[in-house]
Amino acid sequence: MGTADHHQERFEFHLPRVDIGLADEVTRSSNGAFARDSISFTIQGRVWKLRRLIDTDEGLLPADAAIRLAHSNGEQFKSDLKSRHAILEVPVEGLTLEEAGMTADDLGWLLGLAFGQRVTWSEVGIRRDHHRRVVKGRSITLPVKASGCQPLSNQGGREVGTFLEKAYPIYIGDPHWWKFTLHWFALAYESTTVEVSGMIHSMLLDRISSWILDGHQFEKQIGTDLDQCLSDSARKSSLAKKLNELMQRFAANWTPARTNALLGTIKGWNNSPPYKQKIATAFDQAGLQPPAAVVTDARHALMHTGSLPDLDHDFIVNYDREVHQAIVVLLLTLLGHEGMFFARDRGMQSIRQFRVEQPSQETSGSS
Repeated sequence: MGTADHHQERFEFHLPRVDIGLADEVTRSSNGAFARDSISFTIQGRVWKLRRLIDTDEGLLPADAAIRLAHSNGEQFKSDLKSRHAILEVPVEGLTLEEAGMTADDLGWLLGLAFGQRVTWSEVGIRRDHHRRVVKGRSITLPVKASGCQPLSNQGGREVGTFLEKAYPIYIGDPHWWKFTLHWFALAYESTTVEVSGMIHSMLLDRISSWILDGHQFEKQIGTDLDQCLSDSARKSSLAKKLNELMQRFAANWTPARTNALLGTIKGWNNSPPYKQKIATAFDQAGLQPPAAVVTDARHALMHTGSLPDLDHDFIVNYDREVHQAIVVLLLTLLGHEGMFFARDRGMQSIRQFRVEQPSQETSGSS
């Protein structure tokens, strides 16, 4: 903790309606005023700061500018920990606006997982010696308020900074996939309608599992003989002809195109495991226990009827709790988080609680 170099030009990306939690670092002034306002972390060799803005008569300001304003007005500075607005800050030197903006976008997606909401910048300015000029603004859609249920609530112990440092290298390995995954996560997490969040989470579990299981070979669900038949052009053609003739006996308007489509569906049945098995396998690959049965059992009714299979209040509450927990644990694990997180209706939990126990060397070796 200490006094930052406020003479250095820096980009400030405004993040409206974001609560950073208990900051790790203090900004101090020469007159003794201070504010606990900053979370520092290093991305690709550059130190970034996530800072809580201070609400003043002249608008939202970073702590150093707010302290200077109070001093110039002859007032006592009052640290504001109630502000629900933040900035991402990084020195300008060696960075173009486009480069900084792209990294700020990526950090926003990751912060969306940490804070359980959409996080994106509305404008960027350049500040030097307490003077700021806006260089770019953009129209964005934001949540109506900062999340009150954050999976990673910073507690002054570098929780959020450590998460970003571990997650960013993983994120940039497949940024397009992560961007859309975390976008849907934030929308689901913000939703107050269980059916809506449940449908999105069901889709996300399928999407994430497909990503984890890329290249994984499941056993054929019907049989290898069927796979061999459908993979051989001559045998497939013979099967299609017989199936088409059979169907036309019962439906005069049946066409060869429908037969080919049906064979494609049959091949999918043979190659793809049931949803529940797919999800359980993906969690196992990630080193995690599978989600509670209610998470996967409710998927069919949700996706096909838009309703949960049981409308009892206790069932709905339990489903909502379990599906949120499952998706948060999975995403945090894939992004390298190994510590604590906040689970809805359950409080602070450890990722370790959800890991599959690995056999010890004594029991796994040959006797």
